[in-house]
Amino acid sequence: MRATTRLALSYHNRTSSTLMLFDTGTGQLIAQQPLAFRPSLMKYTQEGTALTIYGQPLSAVPGISKPDAPRVLLVDADTLDILWDQPLAGIISGSWCLDNCDAPHGEQMFAHWWPAVTPSHDGHKLYIVHADEEKLTSVDFDARTVHSVEIREARSWFEELLALTAGVAEAKGGENGAFKEAVLSQDGARLYVIGRTVNSTRDARGDWQVEEAYLGLQVIDVESGRRVTGLDGEAKAIGTTPDGAYLLLNDWDGRVWWTEVLAAESLQRVARLEGWAVVPARRIDGRPILLASNPYRESQLATLDPRSFDIVHTWSASGHAEWVTSR
Repeated sequence: MRATTRLALSYHNRTSSTLMLFDTGTGQLIAQQPLAFRPSLMKYTQEGTALTIYGQPLSAVPGISKPDAPRVLLVDADTLDILWDQPLAGIISGSWCLDNCDAPHGEQMFAHWWPAVTPSHDGHKLYIVHADEEKLTSVDFDARTVHSVEIREARSWFEELLALTAGVAEAKGGENGAFKEAVLSQDGARLYVIGRTVNSTRDARGDWQVEEAYLGLQVIDVESGRRVTGLDGEAKAIGTTPDGAYLLLNDWDGRVWWTEVLAAESLQRVARLEGWAVVPARRIDGRPILLASNPYRESQLATLDPRSFDIVHTWSASGHAEWVTSR
């Protein structure tokens, strides 16, 4: 948002997407730009003069055929004119059918590859941790370059900290792939990355068995791609407190959520909140706040003390309720 007077959003229909710019005071549409892909991340640069966008085209048959590679755009914040348009051919992303695609759903095999995509705090760079390989791609919107490095250990003895934990569960259909998510440290020097892989095989009865392996928490230097340190563990979502001092690792077992709070520098556990998924947010006046939800317990919502992580206030909502926050 530029000086809080402009709002950029993407509008999707079944076959196309349009980037739109509105005046927040009057609601007037200022500019629009048709897009050849569907945005999943948009961020203004710190100066508010440009908007950076990451996304991916829809496939010919969404969910069945393989989509084209993701791409990035740099657009003028006032006119939405495209300043730079770059496909990311080396990034594998999306979901598509691999085998038995004309069979009923339970017989099909699918690929799911979701890289971690994180913008720099000033919006001038974008970091992508590949889902299918140990690689970090950096997009520099100022230089208009794309650079990739292998993610490798800083020292061999850290390998023991990154052992996988795995479990087996039945699924209605087969799937292979990986899901990754990342947040950037407050100083912009490190990425905190979580992820999990899935691999499907059929047992003697022909039922799908899905093996899931968690990658733990990995800390990666953004310039060199070195894996600095890490921890074992399981997490499906990651965030940071607004001041960047703590990491919020969320996980759930299908019935109950919980959140591990870690000190960002030492990775030491500070708190564990059973039954709550915690997300960082900001109030309307811009002040930071920590929010928690438990949609599996009468849709309970809560606010937290940002220092002690104690529950300050709770209330219940009718039906299913969760917090929706911007990145």
